[in-house]
Amino acid sequence: MSRTTLKGILIASFLFIIIVVVAAYIKQTQMTKTLATYRAELINNILFAPSQEEVKGICNGAVHDLEDRHLQGHLIIRFLEKTRSELAAFNPLDTGSLQWNNIITAKVMCTRLIQNHTFPHE
Repeated sequence: MSRTTLKGILIASFLFIIIVVVAAYIKQTQMTKTLATYRAELINNILFAPSQEEVKGICNGAVHDLEDRHLQGHLIIRFLEKTRSELAAFNPLDTGSLQWNNIITAKVMCTRLIQNHTFPHE
């Protein structure tokens, strides 16, 4: 092979690698934004749930929804950890008693789901 051909192959390979890395970064960024939006909606639903039983259903439903979307288990666990962390940031003095009880229930549910649930799609 000539030097020109080898140089062309190396440049094409390098460009391919750059495209793959950029595409993976874009996909990860979009997924992160999507999960952040989903988490914000989940927390809003938790705050305004009429009962603790409803909160449990909301948390379980969120995990089932993420599983149905074939999200990998470690990403579901990270989602639950971030959700629990954001719930922990609430101040009981800034919430009503029902909202505070919902927050406590949701944090417990997140912990249980992280510890006891076996996620598919690993």
